[in-house]
Amino acid sequence: MRKITAVVLGLLVCLPLAVDARSAGKVSLSGFGGIGLPMNPTFFKDYFKMGVGFGGEIRFHLSEMTALAGSFTRQPFKLNADKFSDLFAEETELGEARISGGNIICNVISANVIRYFSPSESPSSLYLTLGGGYYLLPAGEVTVQVGMFKYTEKFKLDEKKFGLNGGVGLEAEMNPNMNLFVEGKFHFIFTDDAEDDAGADFSGKTSFVTVMAGLRMML
Repeated sequence: MRKITAVVLGLLVCLPLAVDARSAGKVSLSGFGGIGLPMNPTFFKDYFKMGVGFGGEIRFHLSEMTALAGSFTRQPFKLNADKFSDLFAEETELGEARISGGNIICNVISANVIRYFSPSESPSSLYLTLGGGYYLLPAGEVTVQVGMFKYTEKFKLDEKKFGLNGGVGLEAEMNPNMNLFVEGKFHFIFTDDAEDDAGADFSGKTSFVTVMAGLRMML
């Protein structure tokens, strides 16, 4: 953790050295949408599946090669009802379990450092993004019904935690004021171990991957 913090702080300290007055002060706004894939812990990966998320970002360009960004992302993860019902298959003779709800929605408020690999004159450019975020994870409520028996349980998740995220993106110019981009990020959240009464084991830190595409407009 100390090494990761040192790397992030080092990038922030070095930013003023990279400022190019030619593009300094420019601001861009973007909207994006895409998918999120659960990675860890094991229960999260095994019993939840891809969800469709969306968000927006404001980016302040310190130079043509370096920028700071603030963003909000709403990323849901859908409970795999078919697989989750298998947990109850051997515990009852009342019939097939019907599962509803249980989706987890992750809201991310993030601040990132952006580093481009090509000058602004290039029609396209790869960029690196690295930063931290505040992750809000409201507990998902799942309802299990077997015959006349109905049971409701909330997954006991840490609802508000800090985390790190980083990834790469590709940005292509559509016109002088509009760019199209695709961005992949890995998110790592400092959650605590948790296990609820239904046996949902959330041991280990939480992580997921997002792949987003969108439009960026220069102001």
